[in-house]
Amino acid sequence: MSITEPTLLSLTRASAIALATLAVLLIGGPGVQSWPRKARLIVFWFAIALLLMPGFAVAVAHFEDAMKQGGAKRAWFYSALVWLRLSPLALLVVWLTPPALSTEAMHCLRIGTPLTWLRQKMRGLRAWGRGLWLGVAVVFFLAFQEFEIATTWNIRAWPVALFDAQAGGLALGESLRLAALPLGIQAVLVCTLIRFAQFAPQSLTDCDHAPESIRAAFAPMLIFFGLVPVCFTPCLVMFGGLATLAVAAPSEIFALAPWREICNGLGLSISATLFAWLLAGWIELRRGWRWLLALPGLLGPLLCGLMLLTVLQVPPLHLLRDTVFPPVLGLALVLLPFALLLRFGIETTRDRAALHTARASGGRRAVWQLGGWPRLCAVLLLFCFGYGDFTINSMLAPPQFTSASARLLNLLHYGRSDALKAMFILAFAVPLAAALLTALIARLYPRHRAS
Repeated sequence: MSITEPTLLSLTRASAIALATLAVLLIGGPGVQSWPRKARLIVFWFAIALLLMPGFAVAVAHFEDAMKQGGAKRAWFYSALVWLRLSPLALLVVWLTPPALSTEAMHCLRIGTPLTWLRQKMRGLRAWGRGLWLGVAVVFFLAFQEFEIATTWNIRAWPVALFDAQAGGLALGESLRLAALPLGIQAVLVCTLIRFAQFAPQSLTDCDHAPESIRAAFAPMLIFFGLVPVCFTPCLVMFGGLATLAVAAPSEIFALAPWREICNGLGLSISATLFAWLLAGWIELRRGWRWLLALPGLLGPLLCGLMLLTVLQVPPLHLLRDTVFPPVLGLALVLLPFALLLRFGIETTRDRAALHTARASGGRRAVWQLGGWPRLCAVLLLFCFGYGDFTINSMLAPPQFTSASARLLNLLHYGRSDALKAMFILAFAVPLAAALLTALIARLYPRHRAS
């Protein structure tokens, strides 16, 4: 078996998505620092919601539309959906790592040193430095390793080919040999981009790439058009199906729902989310070499799962192979980079002066609203994202701990029926309802205590 062709296809697709994202950054990146703080917070949470919407739920919601299209059109549809999902994340990276010079200094440099249009653009690229290239790199890696939507829609990509081979009984050593090519590509590009961003000059810039009115409207438009296919459509499908199920008999609903798999998914996601969130806090406080713990998760769930499978072959760790520990650890490692991003984003966008005043005055409700509430929202988003994972669960979990996503994916290979649609709706309605109920209680409880 050769994985060269699907790897080249994934590389080409990820490069095109990264180039499209670069255009987004040049248009929408500048000017966001002048936005009101509330507007930036809204864009931050919407972009995180786009990223952490379970890929399997998005794929199933658009499954019928994707299957009606031919191979080439389906691949374009897939690329557009991935781009809409990841581009706002690149904007966040740029916003959280702004250029060294202020907008006023940039304007003075632009007036004092008139240049041609091409040289202005080149200086603009160099000026964004770490933020710009880091944002493009993050989008490239996430697009290159995207798996949930690709395997559901039967898109040719290296994770799909490798996962199918592993599930088909390929030896672990042979799977690792096949994974060496995409792993090497990611490693080389990471080192190259980090080195380039580290030495990129950041003293001159021209950030007025677009009029202020376009800059102010571009990012919210991108977020809105991304929310519709990525978030709103799955939710509409789910709640529309719930309205249909509401007229069904309770016994029929109980028989359709995969309750055992739902409970398994809830338990695994809760455990992995808490582990990842606490580990991210430990890394954030101490940093140093501890940031290396986020590298396995950056490689994607498939490569992370293969590495854990290799480690679990070594005695005495092989005793843990048939326990719940491997899927919890694997899912926590996958969630860890997102947990670090959320912690860093919350710390950067919070109103520190107001939080300090609230703590000094002993205002528990204000402290909760400014500090505790954003962290709870982040944990709930991680929980929903972890619940939708089926890669780690399929590779590491024993049969008695199979999650709902893994079972639904297996059933989807036999065709989509009304019963399967009902199972999907029920399986994802339970964690969504649990997350919304938790958020509602946490939002209302401080008001009740304060009254």
